[in-house]
Amino acid sequence: MNCFTETAKTVPEFRSLVTAIHKKRLPAGVTGVSYIHKAHAISSLCVGFKRHAIVIAPDEVSASRLADDMSALGVRAYLFPAGDCSYHTEG
Repeated sequence: MNCFTETAKTVPEFRSLVTAIHKKRLPAGVTGVSYIHKAHAISSLCVGFKRHAIVIAPDEVSASRLADDMSALGVRAYLFPAGDCSYHTEG
């Protein structure tokens, strides 16, 4: 565990989120927090549960910022730019 994960454990709302995940009360979400707090919560969940996460951001700028923040918190984050995906066929 890193110091960021240990700090997250002291926040009652984060503990409620962890409890919801443990009890499989899903989907669960977090709203109304800044980018760094989103990154902190996601990073702490990944470290705490020893799992990976797929995070969908509203746009590429937001995704890049979130990936940078997560990397700064010690969690490897990959950015898949919107231009790399196509969900329709041509023709």
